[in-house]
Amino acid sequence: MIPFTGKQLQLIQLLMEQSTPIALDEISQLLHAGRRSVYYIVNKTNEVLQMNALEPVMCKRGVGYFLLDGQKQQLSALLSVHPAAAAGCTDTSAACQLSDLLYDLSQSSYSCGGYHAVVKMQPQYRVQ
Repeated sequence: MIPFTGKQLQLIQLLMEQSTPIALDEISQLLHAGRRSVYYIVNKTNEVLQMNALEPVMCKRGVGYFLLDGQKQQLSALLSVHPAAAAGCTDTSAACQLSDLLYDLSQSSYSCGGYHAVVKMQPQYRVQ
């Protein structure tokens, strides 16, 4: 799995859902982040994408940020890989059940003080 932070994953999901570029101000509102924070999130997201041999988030000056269709397909495939399946689990062994449980826990969302945030933990395990 690609090690995105919560905001980076939210940005990727937002861009994958859109067919047209999204303006910086709109991203800022949707991510509940300031303009400078959005620039930082985009830059860090691009670093992670490039470390994984993927094209960076595209930007058209004065229009907004977007992903090309090919990028969306690649990211969709990578983000939908379940760790147990990626590790080759095809049965109901204890190791595979543990892998499934850890994956489900990593997909949890939490609510604190009226704020709702999706927290993505990147499990660092491999089932043998």
